[in-house]
Amino acid sequence: MNESKYRPPSSTSVFLDTSIFISSHRYGFKKTIKGTLKGFQWCGTASYAMLEYGNNILPLAFYYYTNLKETGDLDKTADFIFHRLFSKKRKNFRDPHQKRRQWFFSILRDSFGKDDALRRAKASLRLLLRVGTAYIRKYCDHVHDGIKCAYASQEVGPEKRWKRPSKANCEIDKFFVGKQKLFGSFRDAILRAPSSQFTMQLSDIADLVDKASHDPMILRDCKMCPRMADALIAAESEGYGSFFTQNFKESDVLCPALRQTLLYLSQDPDQPVATRYTP
Repeated sequence: MNESKYRPPSSTSVFLDTSIFISSHRYGFKKTIKGTLKGFQWCGTASYAMLEYGNNILPLAFYYYTNLKETGDLDKTADFIFHRLFSKKRKNFRDPHQKRRQWFFSILRDSFGKDDALRRAKASLRLLLRVGTAYIRKYCDHVHDGIKCAYASQEVGPEKRWKRPSKANCEIDKFFVGKQKLFGSFRDAILRAPSSQFTMQLSDIADLVDKASHDPMILRDCKMCPRMADALIAAESEGYGSFFTQNFKESDVLCPALRQTLLYLSQDPDQPVATRYTP
């Protein structure tokens, strides 16, 4: 199918990155997100954003649901996640359970304090798992699938765990070759960026663009492509007038290369969406 037919006039279009879909599950953000999208006639995203959403949200939902089934008690599950999974902070130590605690109340906040809290929580998680990455489509007019990652739209459910990519099943090499000039402009923008804007992710992108320019097949590695994630999603947004994100550090550098307006969703849901860059 010809992707160009889905490219609307840039002034009326907005492209959503993964962080917007993930934050839509956080308290207070959904209203701000939907309010912002009402200002556009066309909304799009990338299938790679579906993959990242799946990798971040669906394993957590499956974990919570499995634990609720085992305990049969919402309060016991909450106690287990917030206390028995607790790890003391240490220097240079990353808490492996931080995300599980962080998202527990975000995903199940509407269940607590109700007489049928357990039933509500399990029903909410079952729905989240059955919908899977299709959740993203309700926000968008079109999902661009230049990379064609087979994992992005995999079926999941209460009894079927989300599978993280382990063996390349995509066309990322062809996607890169087709947009090699654009990826080169990303690399150039990164190399021109002041040190205050430089991040490890941007460094990875510049390095991999150089390497893939000589051998695109190196990107067909499920451990390699996440290092290019921000650039892959940005490349799919080519032609859109605005880019909407909650992770601005990489977009501050990539959006100017695409001549897009950069819209930033603050970490504070009470703050209005900010415009960080206008071409």
